[in-house]
Amino acid sequence: MTDVLVTESAQQADRLLTLGSSRAAAVDRDIGCEIREDHAGASVDLRERKAQSANNVGLVIGHLRQDVHDLERRIVEPGEELLTADLRGVSLGRLWAWTRWHHDESIMRCWRLCAGFGHNPAMSDHRLAGVYAAAVTPLHPNGTPDPGGLVRLLDHLARRGCHGALLLGTTGEGPSFSARERLDLCRAALEVRVTHPGFRLLAGTGTPSLDETIQLTSAAFSLGFDGAVVLPPYFFRQVTDEGLFAWYEAVLRRAVPRGGTLLGYHIPGVSGVPLSLDLLARLRSGYPEQFGGIKDSSADRGWAQALGQRFGDRLLVLNGTDSLLDDALDAGAQGCITAAANLISPDLRQVWDAHRGHGDRSEPMVRVRAARAALERHPPLPAIVKALLARLFDFPRWPVRLPLRAATREAEDDVAAAFLATGIR
Repeated sequence: MTDVLVTESAQQADRLLTLGSSRAAAVDRDIGCEIREDHAGASVDLRERKAQSANNVGLVIGHLRQDVHDLERRIVEPGEELLTADLRGVSLGRLWAWTRWHHDESIMRCWRLCAGFGHNPAMSDHRLAGVYAAAVTPLHPNGTPDPGGLVRLLDHLARRGCHGALLLGTTGEGPSFSARERLDLCRAALEVRVTHPGFRLLAGTGTPSLDETIQLTSAAFSLGFDGAVVLPPYFFRQVTDEGLFAWYEAVLRRAVPRGGTLLGYHIPGVSGVPLSLDLLARLRSGYPEQFGGIKDSSADRGWAQALGQRFGDRLLVLNGTDSLLDDALDAGAQGCITAAANLISPDLRQVWDAHRGHGDRSEPMVRVRAARAALERHPPLPAIVKALLARLFDFPRWPVRLPLRAATREAEDDVAAAFLATGIR
């Protein structure tokens, strides 16, 4: 059986390498020149960048060969079913991680040195900077996960400007799903990369159980996810920074591989457990390769400013409150992960692009604030977002899981009218 899995893994990886090579060639075509002036006026020989990109693909191949060798020798221990739920995903997932880490990073650096891409040269972006949807979780009418619906939703988000999506966060009703269901949904989500190879996938993996959080986080990276967004253990609320540091340290050491990125999830109004600035600084200092930053869903403008003052661009901050996006970007945030991005990602992307190109973002921010205000009149957000996806974009009327209830018709009409009045598309 293991021989079959190894063979299938190698075959999948070969196909993926072919796709990766095609992407590299496309980047070369897009650049379209050998020499350009960077933003400081210095001459940059892009041929060297191209050569480095090709070299990185070679590194991917070398690590793939090692992966297959390791897989041949791998022994599945009793009780490891969660971590090794799909052996085919292990080699394929590590290939994705290496592809993203080595290949895409050199491409991003090359793009930053090319004029005309609308990038702010003063900003040093993390590789996960961008606009993300906190994706809802599609369900069948009987309440079971709908993997096909998830792939369709992710395709929709990619086409409307999202750089990626967070699965199984707050909007995705993550705590309402079992570990097995979470992994099945994460595995299904990988299909979006067939049509959108650069689409980034983040998984919400935090639970009150340290062991389960480690298992889910490790499994997400083995499948090839770009990052994990990890809630603090949210049952005991009077915990110290020392305890939280030890908890996150265990996850980082045991579950986050080289090339993987863990983001803390700061949503104190829901979790009851805030992540202090000192805690973030200690995690970043102790694990600079793996601890990337936070998803900030505090809805607190002062906190966003404090993050910028303390860390600048040394900490990846993805804002979780649409109405504060422009303020957060000004304070040093590098993107967002929001519920409203399921519905208004073109406007969010316009704000993000304008910030990097010094363009006007006032008009899209008017629509963004109006949309967020309308949605917040009808909490919790998963139900109303699912209702609007069905009404505006012809998705099925996906239910929500108990204890949540479906949005009322009145709530749906109210938000739809606000969208129409503001010209939200």
